[in-house]
Amino acid sequence: MRCPVRRCDAEVSRKHAFKFHVPGIFSPILSGDSVSQRRLSALKLCTRWLLGVHKGLEDLVKLLESLSPVTRKEEPDEETKTAMVDFCNVLGEETPEYMTLRPRGNGVTVLVHWRFMLVLVSMLEQHQREDLHQLYDLSEEDKEQIPRLPDAFDSHCHLDRTMKVWEVKTESLEEINSCSPLEEHEVRLVGVVASFCDPETYPTPESMRNWCAQGVIPVVGIHPKKSIDEKSLSKLQSLLELPEVVGLGEIGLDRKAPAITWAEQMLKLEAVLNLLKKEHILVLHCRSLTELGDEAIHTLLLLLKCHQSVIKEQLIHFHCFTGSLSMLKKWLEVFPNTYIGFTVLSCRSMDHKETVMGVESSRLLLETDAPYFSPPKCDNSTPSMIGWVASRLAEARGTTWKELIELASFNTRRLYIEKKPPLSGDSSD
Repeated sequence: MRCPVRRCDAEVSRKHAFKFHVPGIFSPILSGDSVSQRRLSALKLCTRWLLGVHKGLEDLVKLLESLSPVTRKEEPDEETKTAMVDFCNVLGEETPEYMTLRPRGNGVTVLVHWRFMLVLVSMLEQHQREDLHQLYDLSEEDKEQIPRLPDAFDSHCHLDRTMKVWEVKTESLEEINSCSPLEEHEVRLVGVVASFCDPETYPTPESMRNWCAQGVIPVVGIHPKKSIDEKSLSKLQSLLELPEVVGLGEIGLDRKAPAITWAEQMLKLEAVLNLLKKEHILVLHCRSLTELGDEAIHTLLLLLKCHQSVIKEQLIHFHCFTGSLSMLKKWLEVFPNTYIGFTVLSCRSMDHKETVMGVESSRLLLETDAPYFSPPKCDNSTPSMIGWVASRLAEARGTTWKELIELASFNTRRLYIEKKPPLSGDSSD
């Protein structure tokens, strides 16, 4: 499993790697004598593989210390301390008063710490690692101890751009998400909506089917900053005819581009909208020169009202909405079947927070917009960071991040899978 450390905090990346490379019974979430007995069995097996039958766990500790998994004194977290106490009980040893990790002179209890386990597993041959995982896989009882992660949908991301910045070579959602070592706000990603809006990296029909098989819902468009010609339009039209493609987007206006291009953007938008079909979800992009996007949003509203392809009942996903609550209400008077997507950009000002707080619950969607809007210590984002997005917006809604993820995921399914408008009569909490 690929786990880059160049663009993320290295410490977090190593802890993330622990989850993928170390047998599940070493998860500090698990506790009890049964788990500790199997941990002991696994460590004895590793000792035999690495040092021979006449060596013990103390020798294994010395070997691992020589590879410097710890460079200074360090306190383990509470979950790991519990695992270390359990390990002492199984060994029949007295629990030490202090469980501080140090570069040298550690007791055998440190072998259950993630730092030592990660170094240990890295020393094994590939077939030994495979055997270790097979022999010490989680039992059904173990799995019941592990808290269930909330199901989550990322309603907007760019997989082609994310692959590029993370240097992922294969079209694999799992590999992309393995690049993001966030420990908090972890989710079970059940699907993503991917916008392919760069003509030069449009997926082939075969690639589109491959993405769909991984839980990706594709939409295709032309970003307003991109140039357009007959070849691009023809290619876009062909992709929109694929049964896997559910929407047109993202398309729209971007005031961050030089003002000399704004008129051209509006002409492009008119041309691309001619490809819109009634069954398509329309995914809109609208960025303003200012923090509050009302002027650009109002211009986009007028353009769509005048276009014959956009009906009043059109299902719309307004991506990364940064307008005021009053502007949102004006928009919904014209296009009532609009869902509103929020990224972490949507909580930077009081006006944005007011919109997040005031939007109807059944319209709210959450987006990473990967690879953009990344958390601290990470230069780029991935769809698996959608829990972090929820955590940033939950306070404005007066709810928990897990409740917000559940709400947004329900709405994403309703829009992109069921293709239904927001529930009527709904309101924010």
